[in-house]
Amino acid sequence: MRDEAVGNFQKIVNRYFDKAGIPAHPVRYNLTMQIRRRLNELFASSKIQKVDSDYRKIENMYAEFAKAPELRAKLIKLQVRKNRRSLFPSVSDMKILAEADELGGERLVNFITDDSDFLEFKSEIEKELRVKVVALLDLPHFFGDR
Repeated sequence: MRDEAVGNFQKIVNRYFDKAGIPAHPVRYNLTMQIRRRLNELFASSKIQKVDSDYRKIENMYAEFAKAPELRAKLIKLQVRKNRRSLFPSVSDMKILAEADELGGERLVNFITDDSDFLEFKSEIEKELRVKVVALLDLPHFFGDR
């Protein structure tokens, strides 16, 4: 799981730097190493458990979003941009969000992502669930100086 997380962050870092036209490979390497260190700290301090959450709550939440015209417009925009048949996120995305909601118990869970299915609905998700969606690019502000 650690290697997968670091690999995903590496892809995101590369995509962000490529999009911004920044070829600085030493900077990419340093950022990736810092992410790796912080992920290792997170894994070391966390009790990771397998959660088999029911995603129907999330599916119902997105169905409610689809009833509101402005939220439905966001869903349609995402559907077109991601070239998918469904108006809703994938089942795996909904399961991930359900697990994040369940893992926190009564506490708020910070959910770090670059997935627009979650980012476009940050405030709505936080109102409905015990999940605060944090954009990956906001991580430096989220962690502050360490």
